[in-house]
Amino acid sequence: MLYRVVVESTSSTVTPIPVITPTVTSETEPISTVATPTPIPTEDISVVEPTSPISQDYDVNLKLGDRVWIDVNENGIQDNKEVGLKGIIVTLFTENGQKVETTTTNSNGYYLFSNLSRGNYYLSFRNIPSECKFTIKDAISDDTKDSDADKNGDILDIQLDSSILSNDVGVVCKSSEENLTDCDCDDYESSIPALSSFYLTLLFIIFGFLGFWVDSIKRGSI
Repeated sequence: MLYRVVVESTSSTVTPIPVITPTVTSETEPISTVATPTPIPTEDISVVEPTSPISQDYDVNLKLGDRVWIDVNENGIQDNKEVGLKGIIVTLFTENGQKVETTTTNSNGYYLFSNLSRGNYYLSFRNIPSECKFTIKDAISDDTKDSDADKNGDILDIQLDSSILSNDVGVVCKSSEENLTDCDCDDYESSIPALSSFYLTLLFIIFGFLGFWVDSIKRGSI
């Protein structure tokens, strides 16, 4: 006799089989192909503040100058037709008397000092002709037209905070008699003594008599 065995499940719920995750050890860790950069040590850079302010006294644009001219009408003012004086020695000093530089005026009377630092200075003008003297100082308020030197030829107390191109100097010159080229005939005096009318009459008589005597000899009357 044949038999058939049927196995029926007694529960509709399937119990899951637990999955065991293996623990990764150092031996099983994958090797990274990307190199980790080595950190570069940084230096401690500190900014040092100056203990005193940086000096800004030097400025290549600071200049000092201008012109020496002949003050023909002696009014202390630069007039349009008055010419410059060449060859005047101009020396620049600090306020403490330290010599900075020396130059001479050009053919138009101009002089110039460049590359100066801010500070106090004075100027000295020398080598003017012996028959000349310095003209009136500060005749007008316009520094570009007046003369700034004293009677000794110095310009003192120059405060240079920016370029100054108005330190002008006027010179009054009296030409000597040897150098005069123009004759003022109204003032001319002859060195020959003047003859009076008496002496002139006497000369005429003498010359007249001599003429008569010479003529008589020629005619044989004497």
